[in-house]
Amino acid sequence: MTEGGIAWTLRITVTDTNNFQPTFGADFYLGYIAEEAAQGTTVGGLEKCHAEDKDRSGIDRYEIVSGNERGYFVAETKTVGAQKFLVLKATNTRIVRDPARPSITLTVRANDGGGLHGTTRIQIDIQDTNNNPPVFEKSEYTVTIGEDTPVMTSILRVRARDADIGRNGGIYYYLRNTQDFTIDAITGVIRPIHMLDSQSGQQRTLEVTARDRGSSPKAANVNVQVTI
Repeated sequence: MTEGGIAWTLRITVTDTNNFQPTFGADFYLGYIAEEAAQGTTVGGLEKCHAEDKDRSGIDRYEIVSGNERGYFVAETKTVGAQKFLVLKATNTRIVRDPARPSITLTVRANDGGGLHGTTRIQIDIQDTNNNPPVFEKSEYTVTIGEDTPVMTSILRVRARDADIGRNGGIYYYLRNTQDFTIDAITGVIRPIHMLDSQSGQQRTLEVTARDRGSSPKAANVNVQVTI
């Protein structure tokens, strides 16, 4: 600029103010993790979860602000280029899947370097693992039959239950060490496979195994006392 023959320079410095709060790309995210996951296991499905900040202060850190009362998870920050992504990991607290509440919803906050923040909700589905064995309804079963009982007549039904879900909770039944009886693998019904020839009052012990259908199956055994 010139004024009265004198030239001078005016420099204006524009200082950025922190007037934008962090914003997540979505209001809701869906993640997943297996129950009883080891400490440090990363919650899946959240690879693109991050917040952005238009100010120079940028994203400083992420934190869980609600929904984590049992302390299952911890929030961490992963820097990829200019972006800072949210990472949720399992703590050393054992994650228990509640059949009545198979998921946990967290509220996570992104904080910038200037005191502003933005939030999002994350639903984490707790996936069932095969951590429960079958349990028979009785510690032992007893039944009395005649030696003239017709072949393939139902004489007894054993039942076991498994607290897991899906294949992990499905059960097959097996009979061990007998050539006189058979068991329905699905229903647990026991039947004689031929006419029984035995002295009155003779007792036979059948061992029944209930095995679940998980990839690493768990099993339980029970005795059935058959008096002929």
